[in-house]
Amino acid sequence: MNNEEEHSDELIAACIWSLYIQQKDQMFTEEEFKRLDYLQKYANSSCLRQAVLVGMFSRIDIQPDNYGVIDVYHSYMSSTAKIMGSEDEMNYCERASNWIIRHASVLLPYFIHDMYENFANVWCFGVADYIKVATNICAKITNEFRRAVHQTSMGEKVFRTGLYEMNKKLDTSSQYDCLTLYACFEEVSPHYIAMLMEHVLNTLEKDLHLTNLVTTLRFVSDRRSIELLFNIFQLSLSLRQRHTAAEVLLRLTLLDHVSITEVQRILTAAIEDPRSQHHLFISHYSRSTFDYKLKTLLVRLLVKQDSRGEYEKEIDMLNITTSDRTQAAVFGKFNSENNSS
Repeated sequence: MNNEEEHSDELIAACIWSLYIQQKDQMFTEEEFKRLDYLQKYANSSCLRQAVLVGMFSRIDIQPDNYGVIDVYHSYMSSTAKIMGSEDEMNYCERASNWIIRHASVLLPYFIHDMYENFANVWCFGVADYIKVATNICAKITNEFRRAVHQTSMGEKVFRTGLYEMNKKLDTSSQYDCLTLYACFEEVSPHYIAMLMEHVLNTLEKDLHLTNLVTTLRFVSDRRSIELLFNIFQLSLSLRQRHTAAEVLLRLTLLDHVSITEVQRILTAAIEDPRSQHHLFISHYSRSTFDYKLKTLLVRLLVKQDSRGEYEKEIDMLNITTSDRTQAAVFGKFNSENNSS
């Protein structure tokens, strides 16, 4: 009997969705509003109550302060779901994230719990919308978001594990949002590495996207994560994954989690490997041989870096007679070897 009631509620919710999905920007009659208001207040099913909020969206959006904070939250979150077929999804995500930030003391813990529940339970309102909204929130109030996750009953570790597991079920674009959200915790872990390497393998993005994911890092979970990066760099069949592993290792040297000597040794060995002459297609805008990229990384490892992990000047890879002795030494060595062979 309970299953029948549950399916009945889901059917009614689906009907409400289909009836109001194209009317979010239109006012409906007062009689319709009264019916929706009654269902929203007295329906036993949470799925049904939240579906009703979709129909009430246009009215709620005009005067959100006339409604309960939680009700507005559900209405705004419902509007972000991909199932809505909206052509303006990012605006709806922005609206929802701004409402949560405005009422952060109440809604941020509520949102995080709600989001976590959706890691394991993919229901009619989808999951990708939570990822996008969370990414928006984390970009604006990063410390508050991390603190709220840490203070939940589940804790940060469980939340991040759930995020990692959910990432496996998402499409490529949503996986990037998921990785961005995971990166806001600033820690290199086996889960972070796995998500990053999958992103690198499956997508072609501008270098800036990858740079932002790496330069936010500040901590490393344990030595196991470092060894995993070394293994990927030395053994992966993907040059793009190897290059990315080297980028993360360079970041960790800046933070004193890995010694410069360790990274210099594996970079030098890789440069001398004939297989490094293959072309590396990092993005739509960057294509060169793998050894060329590795030489760039080696120079970056050896020259002075600023406190943000950025470099004070562009490296002239074509002109090895540069006044920088480190650069000249590195490239002079490899060029002289190539000329003699």
